[in-house]
Amino acid sequence: MLSKIGGIRFTAITSGLIIFLWIVFLFMPIAPFSLNEEDLFDLKKFGHLSLYPLQHASILHILFNSIALFSLLSLFEREKGTIRTGVLLNLFAVIAGIFYCLLERSFSFIIHRGESSTVQVVGSSGWWFTLFTWYCCTQSANFNETNSSAISSDEDVETTATTNNILYNIRNIFNGNNVTTITIFGRSFNRFQLLPFLMLFFISVIFFGQASFLGHLCGIITGYLYYNGQNFFDHKLCIPSKLISKFESLGFWYGSSDMSSPTTSSNGNGYLLIFLKKLSIEYFPEHYYNGESTASVLPTVQPSIANAQNENFTSSGRVLGSN
Repeated sequence: MLSKIGGIRFTAITSGLIIFLWIVFLFMPIAPFSLNEEDLFDLKKFGHLSLYPLQHASILHILFNSIALFSLLSLFEREKGTIRTGVLLNLFAVIAGIFYCLLERSFSFIIHRGESSTVQVVGSSGWWFTLFTWYCCTQSANFNETNSSAISSDEDVETTATTNNILYNIRNIFNGNNVTTITIFGRSFNRFQLLPFLMLFFISVIFFGQASFLGHLCGIITGYLYYNGQNFFDHKLCIPSKLISKFESLGFWYGSSDMSSPTTSSNGNGYLLIFLKKLSIEYFPEHYYNGESTASVLPTVQPSIANAQNENFTSSGRVLGSN
């Protein structure tokens, strides 16, 4: 049975969400899901703030979003745990939706002289921009640490492109030279900090008139907010960890397991876990989530972070995506 794509194993939320997106697209109308600026101020349609990522405008729309979400959402789920990821996705949708409605209303007031916009948005690409921004910020933190170490060991390393040619600086992001920071209008950025905005620009150009620039921008803003406030999101806005663990301990869900070891679904004996095992789908329980922000650590090795914080953990790590 197929258990992974491109070295990335199937995970519970990621696989289930993508399947659900296709079911909604094939069998549900767009109207109950689409988000308009007025929905923020209409209690009857307030639910659209969390529903709009579940529907898509065309088969190409959902196909591209499904492919794009698979790798990033799998990575995020491995980092945060399965149930926590599901809750955070809903929070991301609501926050980005609120930003979108406020920005769209502001532009309508300025451009259309107070008349409401008739534009409606659907699609999970906002989620992708949020996750991509989180990933880029994580990489940026690693990049800054590595760069600082390199500078301290070799003062002669040139680390900043000082040219005023912005296009030249942007090209440096994708090549293999030694340029580690880019100066634009007198301010320095590393390559990873610019990637979300470059992707926003390219997608807006490639799908001109078909992609929501404001919707994607709000996804980026949400990603930056989450990266800079992960502990607040994970511990204050999300469901309490104890409640998630209690729910997962139910026999029909995760069941009993060795709760001292931050492993994946291999230790659970609940009915859901037995079903997922047969499908070769990984489930990441709450005790797998270490409970601390790991903003500066990219989870390339699953147990490494927990191992640094838990002296009793003795299992060997494995590279993310390997068997």
